[in-house]
Amino acid sequence: IYLDSVLARTLIADRALGLEDLMNEKSRSAGYESVLAIAQRPAGSLGFLLKYRTYRLYEAGQLTKDYKRLIGITALPPQERVAAATEFSDELLTRKSFGNLLSILSLPALNLICGKENRTIASLNIAVTGLAVARYRFAKKSLPNSLSDLVPEYIERLAVDPFGGAEIRYRHTEGGFVVYSLGPDNDDDQGVPPASGKNLLSNGDIAFEITPMQK
Repeated sequence: IYLDSVLARTLIADRALGLEDLMNEKSRSAGYESVLAIAQRPAGSLGFLLKYRTYRLYEAGQLTKDYKRLIGITALPPQERVAAATEFSDELLTRKSFGNLLSILSLPALNLICGKENRTIASLNIAVTGLAVARYRFAKKSLPNSLSDLVPEYIERLAVDPFGGAEIRYRHTEGGFVVYSLGPDNDDDQGVPPASGKNLLSNGDIAFEITPMQK
């Protein structure tokens, strides 16, 4: 399951809409109206307006660069995106505000988005793989020894775990099986999900488990 292009297209569209609004000289937002009011005052206001226009252009340029970097992050493998996005978010918060205010206020928290996206990819991949195992068991009346036994009859290729970058895990249980992702903590908990009431984005695996087949 691949969502990369969706995330990239969303950021590109967001960038285009944001810059169009920023550079629209007919904008009548409260902030722009106040600048026009200052510009209509006597001497000295023209210099302020020119500085404001220069500031707007600088902000637009910096925002474009930052969006380009974000879009580049979406092209990384899923297991690398969260770290890259977190590094960018930390850097953004330590910048001086001049020329970066729009980026600080407008850019999405991509590290959180990537973390949730990885969880979604993992959930979809383990569901698709788990159903393939169930189909194999229904047809063969036994469980596959490994997920590679599913290729290519039951699944086109083995899914990759977005957490860690290795293949989705699989093991037999008592009469059944579990297919799982390592989850955000990147620890192999043998398919055991977070304890009830715990933060689903912390400890524990993302698991798809099938109980014993009824006879």
